[in-house]
Amino acid sequence: MNYIVAHDFGTTALKAVLFTTQGRLVRSVTVEYPTHRTRGTWAEQDPVDWWNAFCQANHSLLDEAARGSVACVSFDGTYPNCLCLDAAGNALGRAMIWQDTRAVEEAEELTALFPAQRLRHVPGHRLSPDRSLCKLRWVQKHQPEVFRAAAMMLPGVVSYILLRLTGRAVCDFGVAKGTAMLDQKHKTWAEDILALAEVPRGILPELVDSKDIVGVVPERLADTVGLAAGTKLVAGTCDNLCADIGAGMVLPGQGYLSLGTSANIAVLDAQGRRAGMATAATGSSLQWMLETIAAPELERAKQTGENVYELVGGLVAQAPAGSRGVLFHPYLAGARSIYNNPEARGSFTGLTLAADRRDLMRAVVEGIGMNLCLILNDLKTQENPITKLHVVGGMAKSPVFLQIFADILGAELVQLENGDAAAATGAAVLGGIALGLFEDETAVDRFLVKEAVFTPDPARHARYQDTLDLFRSVYEVQQPLYPAFRAGTQD
Repeated sequence: MNYIVAHDFGTTALKAVLFTTQGRLVRSVTVEYPTHRTRGTWAEQDPVDWWNAFCQANHSLLDEAARGSVACVSFDGTYPNCLCLDAAGNALGRAMIWQDTRAVEEAEELTALFPAQRLRHVPGHRLSPDRSLCKLRWVQKHQPEVFRAAAMMLPGVVSYILLRLTGRAVCDFGVAKGTAMLDQKHKTWAEDILALAEVPRGILPELVDSKDIVGVVPERLADTVGLAAGTKLVAGTCDNLCADIGAGMVLPGQGYLSLGTSANIAVLDAQGRRAGMATAATGSSLQWMLETIAAPELERAKQTGENVYELVGGLVAQAPAGSRGVLFHPYLAGARSIYNNPEARGSFTGLTLAADRRDLMRAVVEGIGMNLCLILNDLKTQENPITKLHVVGGMAKSPVFLQIFADILGAELVQLENGDAAAATGAAVLGGIALGLFEDETAVDRFLVKEAVFTPDPARHARYQDTLDLFRSVYEVQQPLYPAFRAGTQD
């Protein structure tokens, strides 16, 4: 058995990757699926689209010879979601994905009910509406017929795929933590929380470890899913924890920057404890910019096959550092770290008649960098000296973007080859550990290849630090106004 297949279910697409057991990336396939945003704060996906993407990706990734040489399939995926199913495993509607923040009022209600000790380590000591529990509470109140019919609630994409493959409703501890229903100390569902929220224990999945083999591909589904019957299935975990491993953050003092749909900075402290914070719409803000301000470049890339990051990066590089005073706040899907404010909204400020399209593009990139800098500074206050970060994710493809981020953060950024497959790499490592092929997560070293290093410019970093104070002040001024926008997002 020469290969490991990793399936990374992202916010917009599935990336399926074929690795050798020695850590070489052989090839990858990406299959997109839609997100339904029928209202301003709603974000839903059809689980059948996940399943179809899974099947399509396997058929595209594996020829007959490779299919028979796959040692295991491992997974990672987005979370926390809320997908209600009946006893037969049929979805009772679309899944509310992690970006869905409609449950603002429910989060406030549950925060008031929660014991103080349960909120001690939660940002702002309040629940966020993206938690599965808050979403489920919304279903209780607004779709009571769905709640009554629900025999299962699955909090992650991977749980649904494994349910269809094995008949088992399972969830690893990493994903379970994001539901706000896990008793982390005892590694079980928190009975006191379930009682407070009136959630039946029976609808929650079985808790498993990320390295558990939870089943095999059944004969009856082998042709459908494009995998050999008997292929082992490893639980894996959430996308950010797999990205931790895939980015090489496995020993104390190591850290990385992930530039995906939801960017995050994470580090292992001196005791090996993870400290990390995530944004809400980093990659989404960039995609919004590509589809609006940079629409001509996006269309040109589609027509010619050119790299859209290179096209846009060239224009961004033409604008001066500071974007002629234009600031962009990248809160198009609310704010996670450091503000934990689902009602935050994106904005441009500082516009003058001197600003052009290139300045707006650069302001979007710089705004993303500013929010990441707030996160980095907060992590530093927790005695995490961070001077170098590995970088992974889609935005890491642009040297221009990475230099801007290095200048804003004041940290050396190391671009990794195949960095956009970091989460899949982490899932593959977990798969190898599950089979006994690797001893532990340090096996990731055989997967990592450094591509380029970006060193911060001291003068630009000092200028950006001055701008950071203004960036924070603009948020503080706008923050009281955000609730007034809530009504407009319900249409």
